[in-house]
Amino acid sequence: MSAKPVFNSPLFTRSLLVKLAAPAATALLAAGAAAGLAPTASTATVCSASPSSCVPCNVNILANNVTLNDDEIVAGGANSMGVSLRHTSGVTIENTTIADTNATSGRLMTGIKDVFSDSTGLVVNANNISNFETGVQLEAGLVENNYIHDLGYVSGDHTNGVMSRGDNTPLTITHNTIFSNLDQTDDIALFEDFSGQANRTITNNLLAGNTWDATGATIPSP
Repeated sequence: MSAKPVFNSPLFTRSLLVKLAAPAATALLAAGAAAGLAPTASTATVCSASPSSCVPCNVNILANNVTLNDDEIVAGGANSMGVSLRHTSGVTIENTTIADTNATSGRLMTGIKDVFSDSTGLVVNANNISNFETGVQLEAGLVENNYIHDLGYVSGDHTNGVMSRGDNTPLTITHNTIFSNLDQTDDIALFEDFSGQANRTITNNLLAGNTWDATGATIPSP
């Protein structure tokens, strides 16, 4: 089987920075795959042949109305993130595999993270996320149809499937499969680090593993 195209240039070595407005940002990912860039030795073994493009680094989104669809993102290390969002609106991440280089020293800190906890209109749909400390961290939006599993771990980690740190902007977590293979900590966490929790809807999720299924705040009725 021939190796699939991946981003492999100095520009993309550590982070793919998405600062273009859609559809140009989405086209940027497609252009990287179409260029036929050869994989490095370290990424060729972890990039499968099915997604449209494989990104061997963090994808850092600063633009609005960006869609990541049918990609494979491979990153890892102490403070690593698969996809990071900074002050964004209308971003969709779907049908994408997000993983690390290994489940210990190369584990992802976070698969998908709203870094400043202020992104709006975020949709996280039908992704395969594995080998992380926290799978998805956000305060608002929609998390649905995802397979979040096989957590990574280094000493001191507090593992979470989907995590919010406190907000009252609507957040829906629905129809996900979240499986922890560790003896800590939770599949869904609603903490009150930033504020109280309100306007959260959690329905029809399959939560399993050697962990708390859910932990965190008592949510008042709207």
